[in-house]
Amino acid sequence: MNKLTFARIMKSAPALFYIITLFFAFGCSKYQKVMNGDDVKAKVRMADSLYAVEEYDRAKVLYNEGKNAYLPQEDSRRVLYHLAYCEFYTDEKYLAAYHFNRFYESYPYSSQAEDALYMNAVCQYDVSPKYSLDQSSTKKAINAYQLFVSRFPNSEKVEGCNSKIDELRLKLETKAFENAKLWHQILDYKSAVTALNNFIENYPASNFREEAEFLIVESSYLLATMSVPKKKLERFNEALDNYRDFKADYPQSNFGEKADKIEKQIVEELKLQKANG
Repeated sequence: MNKLTFARIMKSAPALFYIITLFFAFGCSKYQKVMNGDDVKAKVRMADSLYAVEEYDRAKVLYNEGKNAYLPQEDSRRVLYHLAYCEFYTDEKYLAAYHFNRFYESYPYSSQAEDALYMNAVCQYDVSPKYSLDQSSTKKAINAYQLFVSRFPNSEKVEGCNSKIDELRLKLETKAFENAKLWHQILDYKSAVTALNNFIENYPASNFREEAEFLIVESSYLLATMSVPKKKLERFNEALDNYRDFKADYPQSNFGEKADKIEKQIVEELKLQKANG
């Protein structure tokens, strides 16, 4: 670039900046005028224009103005559908889920019904927290995906939905196991045995089952050692039964060595109890 060309660009830059500024100022003033006015159709038209260029924040405001207004059905359908996507793209997933679901319930036979019901599930999935937190949203997400699969069993999205359901169920399973394990960690061994047995009953095929069964052995043994004398014999026998169940289920367990040490201690305690009995 020669000096003359550069000088011309620099000379025209202020004018160009001024034009751009005027353009945006005019656009903003027009937006404010339409937003503050009473013409709902004008608001929807502008919202559509903003949606087309992905200005979802501003479009969302105008669509909210039009969603409850009396409009032709086609316009009402488009407003609600676009509003839900505006909320999705601006990370308002709870509101997006609500409006996608509302769209599906209002227009179950529309061409966008399948997508709306699917996006409701996606939003529920996106707000599902890590397993250590409350899992109400996770359960809603599972229900939402299951509803989609039941309503659209031939959809190409079904396989992905089933994968998400498995992922969400694992989160619930992890939460349940950690809650049961917590009783062992805080040394409440009686509650630990109950909670861990309940976990196994609720999740019999869980990958956590092996550890849960070992913790039952350990908890029942420690409970027996802390029991009053008249309870010791009964509880050591229960601990021994738990050990045998564990070894039958997991003869090659990674916890096997620890479990075998506990079993030896249980046997010694039972000999002592019988000798004193």
